[in-house]
Amino acid sequence: MKFRTETQPLPHSGLLSHNDSIFMLGSCFTDNIGVKLHERLFNVTINPFGTLYNPASINHTVQRIVSRQRFTTADITKNSDGRWFSYDCHTKLNNADASQLLDNLNNRLDSAHDFISQATTMCITLGTAWVFTLNSTGQVVANCQKQPASLFTHTRMTVTECTDCLDHTITALKNLNPHIKIILTVSPIRHLANGAHGNQLSKSTLLLACDEATQRHSNVIYFPSYEIMMDDLRSYRYYAADMKHPSDVAVDYIYEIFAQSFFNNDTIELSQQALNLMHRIAHRPINQSPEALHESQLRNQTLINSFVQKHPELQQALEHVLTQNPTIRS
Repeated sequence: MKFRTETQPLPHSGLLSHNDSIFMLGSCFTDNIGVKLHERLFNVTINPFGTLYNPASINHTVQRIVSRQRFTTADITKNSDGRWFSYDCHTKLNNADASQLLDNLNNRLDSAHDFISQATTMCITLGTAWVFTLNSTGQVVANCQKQPASLFTHTRMTVTECTDCLDHTITALKNLNPHIKIILTVSPIRHLANGAHGNQLSKSTLLLACDEATQRHSNVIYFPSYEIMMDDLRSYRYYAADMKHPSDVAVDYIYEIFAQSFFNNDTIELSQQALNLMHRIAHRPINQSPEALHESQLRNQTLINSFVQKHPELQQALEHVLTQNPTIRS
């Protein structure tokens, strides 16, 4: 007797491998899965402008990237704390210097455009159909930037609006990169600001829009992150302490089904080897003497050299991870 409705992997084994370039965009669940790919040495770019939650903001960001529409002074605003920001970006990118902010955003824009133009796969996670519209411009913002609520109007997008945004997003991506594959999913994270019923209405709206997108576009696949959380795990023990976000165990489980859906056995094995390597070289000896640290560094470099010799195709991805996290190598 079974006491769970277990989710079966999708029949797309071999769709993704370490030879693919994967662009991740969307809600913070995108970050969860993207980080797992990153630490397993996949060639992946994750939310270069920060977390995006709704289909309108995702579409706006994709249109900007595809068209290479530069950020200008008209796109940024000075906060009361003296820092400059863009309503299209996360607060972590804010900067006290307007020129530095624009340079950073445009560098990210160029990198994103170049990456998507060569990418094999785009993974898009939709978080909510609820949006905040800036009253002064009518713009749906990606981030309210902690500005007063009176500046915005809070509404829920319709199924038609979400579907149209996805349609425009997918069309723009295909125009830039005709061979790109797109994986859509709905985030299992509960957005309860509008209550449990408001969250369900929102998720249902997104699910209907995703279903329409898969019917309209042959290069689009839907992955059931939301359904795995709601129908397979289906217990508060799989939530974090806030009762909104999936726990680490839940994220691991959803990622495992993702891997079984899109990787073949060789890719699963190689990704585990890569993860084991990253864990081993991130380990710090209990003895922190200069001699012990030097020996640890030599062992790490030996492990890295051996891995690269066996898998030279992952050298660039490994160097990228080590550059972003220099303490791992030291």
